Amino acid sequence: MLFERFNLTPRATMTVLVECTSPKLQHARRLSTVGTSKTEEKNPVITSSEYVYKSTQRLVNLNEDGIKAASKYIHSRMSDTSYAPSTWRTQPLHFIPPVPPSSGGAAAIDAYMSQPAVKRTLDWIFFISAMNFSFWSDKSGEERYGVAWYEDGWLAAFPEELESAGLSPTREEYSAVTTTNSGASMTKYTGYWSLPAATNRDPSLCPDSVIEQLFASGREQGSADVESIPLLAERINVLRRVSKVLCTRFEGSYVGLIEAWKKKYGDERTALQLVQMVVEEFEDFRDEVSWKGKKGMTPVLILSAWFIMFLKRAQILLAETWAAFHPLPSQANTQHPIFPNGIGQLTMFADYRVPQILYTLGIIDYAPEILAQLKSGQLLPYGSESEVAIRAASILAVERVKEAIVDIRGINANSEEVTSVLIDFFLWDLAKDVEAGDVILGESRKIPPVHRTRSIWY
Repeated sequence: MLFERFNLTPRATMTVLVECTSPKLQHARRLSTVGTSKTEEKNPVITSSEYVYKSTQRLVNLNEDGIKAASKYIHSRMSDTSYAPSTWRTQPLHFIPPVPPSSGGAAAIDAYMSQPAVKRTLDWIFFISAMNFSFWSDKSGEERYGVAWYEDGWLAAFPEELESAGLSPTREEYSAVTTTNSGASMTKYTGYWSLPAATNRDPSLCPDSVIEQLFASGREQGSADVESIPLLAERINVLRRVSKVLCTRFEGSYVGLIEAWKKKYGDERTALQLVQMVVEEFEDFRDEVSWKGKKGMTPVLILSAWFIMFLKRAQILLAETWAAFHPLPSQANTQHPIFPNGIGQLTMFADYRVPQILYTLGIIDYAPEILAQLKSGQLLPYGSESEVAIRAASILAVERVKEAIVDIRGINANSEEVTSVLIDFFLWDLAKDVEAGDVILGESRKIPPVHRTRSIWY
């Protein structure tokens, strides 16, 4: 099993200490506004962002006119390109699961979820989400960290019949094809895409030295000046910790966590309840910061501390799962096999890429001091005022864009089609296209540098 390879703690020697003031319990208390039914839930990420925005609006401000204009553009472009949850399947580096069943009810879904290809895809998504942080670089071109893999991704690595059938490759198929397709065109993937490229090469290695090799860059033979992946030691530690939890609590797989969530909440389960379980069980998904450092300045959702929650990787773990297993556009009225009640409660994922395009589209405005920090390449520490202001405003901005698109669509608005998750996915892709010069936005602002924060949270 994938995560058992990374868990170095033998089960027989595990000792679990339970304390009434444990960080896990404290975190559960801070998430106490997450209800047990769909009507009671309020995402603490939104409440946190609203609280921060009140005191940092002078640094990052929502532009009402920009929101209206950009929302029309985003809606039009998403419609014209048929941008949908299933667009996730078109990314060449994504590990693609079988298509969900269109009929057969609960029995068909149970049979579907028991398929080995489904488990492999879920574990791939969890691995990627655990490692999905800090890919920005001071370097460019050949000096920048990158990973060499097939230019056409899995399509180049495996026979066409596998792709057309929606099947994920097995380890045996991987070994067979990588030897026979040695002449396939290769390319260097940078930024976030270096992560799935590295993982796709071989995610089953375990010693630290070999994990380092897993993330080795695509440098030329004999070249010593190509950077390594950022925060390599931290990535190894995160991988060890999440693997330990999966192996000791959830039978060594993301599937076990999903089954525990289903058992706990039943048919009325919600995505936000799964986010709560993720951040309670896995400390490395608790993306929260101490804000201002004074009691009495806390959002009302916090019981006894002064934490601001962004939960980027916890939410994107669920979003990637939702998109990967989403029924195809041709499967109208087909129930999602994992999220029957949708993922509408989730927010965008506050990182360094989406704020870049939000500013470019005029949705948010930066104060001169923020622009100066971005243009100079100044490092913004995690939890600093500027960094928190950018993230909070970005979350609220995408919520406002979602509301505007719902207004544009009117009675045709579908909660599965108009979500902050899908808008985030679209904006992230758009930012990459604009930065590369593949999309021209006309009268928009010049795209700024991303804000530079080095952390395991995004």
